[in-house]
Formats: sequence, C-alpha cells, structure tokens
Amino acid sequence: MTCAAVGDMGEVARRVRALEKHWRPEQVDNLRKLLEEANGPHARQAEAMEAHRAAADVLAQLHPDGTRQGQGRWREEQAGVTRTRSVLVGLRAEEAALLSALEVELWWARRRHFEGAVALEGTSDC
Repeated sequence: MTCAAVGDMGEVARRVRALEKHWRPEQVDNLRKLLEEANGPHARQAEAMEAHRAAADVLAQLHPDGTRQGQGRWREEQAGVTRTRSVLVGLRAEEAALLSALEVELWWARRRHFEGAVALEGTSDC
C-alpha cells in the first residue's frame, strides 16, 4: 500500500476487493459487510455536517439582549450545535474503526497473496 492510500477509504476498499481470492476464509462474511459499510460514511457525514452548519448558523444569528428569554434561546441553540457536533464525532470514530478494520484485512490479503506467489515460485521445474 502506498502512502497516498493510507487513510483513503475508497482506495483501501478497492484494494481489498481486488484481493478477494486472498481473503482469510473466516473473515469473508465480515469483509463483505465492511465493504458495504465503506460506501456509507461519506453520505452520513455530509448530512451531519450540513445539520451542524445549519445549527451553527442559527446560533451565530443570536445576539445577547440580557433577557432570560434570549439566554434560554441561546442555550437551546447551543445544545443543538453540541448535539450535531457529537454526531459528527461519532461518525468520524465509526469511519476510523471501519478504515482500520479494512486496513488490517488488506494486510492479511496482501500477505496471503505474497505467500501464494512465493509458494508458486518454489514449485518451478527450472
């Protein structure tokens, strides 16, 4: 894996798919699920980011007026910003875990591919 591919979900998923015949047999079902999930984080993150931006924009429009009502509104809107930020953090953590799992399986597939190639070289009649 090249340095450019580290951390790139699409590239890692593409490489894992390309080495499908070298997947560890006990991980085939899990890998299929991981690859399905690899398509989803960006869309969910984009939605969450848009919700966060909208909440932050509403908060930015508020101006302190010294009233309890104004202070209460600010707390409500700040809670919305905090909620949307928490969702983003959770999605990023899920993406990081998914990427890590795919990178581990990519390593194993690459290793099995290498071992298979070495074994084939060893059976040569030359």
